[in-house]
Amino acid sequence: MAFNAKEYIEVDEQGSGGATPASGKGKFYFKDDGNPYAQGDDGIEKELGLELWEQQSGETVQLIDADAIDMQSQSIYNVANPVDDQDAATKYYADNLIGGSTTQVQFNDGGVFGGDAGLIYDKTTDLLTAGILKTNSYIEVGEESSVAQPSSGNMRIYAKTDSKLYYQDDGGNEFLIQGGSMIKSIQRGIVEAPAIAHNATITISAVVLANSYCILEGVGGNGNLAGGAAGRLTGTTTITYTNMHQAGTYSAQVTWKVIEFK
Repeated sequence: MAFNAKEYIEVDEQGSGGATPASGKGKFYFKDDGNPYAQGDDGIEKELGLELWEQQSGETVQLIDADAIDMQSQSIYNVANPVDDQDAATKYYADNLIGGSTTQVQFNDGGVFGGDAGLIYDKTTDLLTAGILKTNSYIEVGEESSVAQPSSGNMRIYAKTDSKLYYQDDGGNEFLIQGGSMIKSIQRGIVEAPAIAHNATITISAVVLANSYCILEGVGGNGNLAGGAAGRLTGTTTITYTNMHQAGTYSAQVTWKVIEFK
């Protein structure tokens, strides 16, 4: 027999589920806690108020189980935006938490997500761009055998596989960074005198620019060379070494170099 109620069925609340139904029977009732229950002929009472079921392919699937909800890979929609700390967040709410524009790195800006045009990451080129970078410790870089030429108006500082630090300008010119300074050019030379007389001189002429140093690398031969100059020099410089050996002619040579710093 079927029963059809057009509006509702009103039933009294029960203090307990009562006797177990007869074999092949079951019963439905409300208890005085205000929740609905069902009991089968096995005598097991089930609270229905915390259960949620879905019909899938002819099979009834329980969605709430052990105080958790299993949505069976289905969507939840028409959800209100969160207000309290434990409210579920909607996609719209999460999307609007993101600060700044595309490629801008997110950071904590007064307790909310922020972004700025001065802090950008390009995932295509793996390039991080920032206005000012500061470290309280050190920056560690990997060694490279070669580095591509930087774009116009930029320069690159890098370590090469010879364990030395270099920089490259936007013209593709590579310079060694040494002793905290950047070397722009090096001039080297050897002046030889196969037969230099007593008190005769050997002269080195080098074009030495500002911020340059002329360094005597060595003297050789039988001549007893003395004099000369080294240090910070400018303009066209002449450095003279005098053979202080006894009378006679002797061979002599001077090896020199000039380092110009950027």
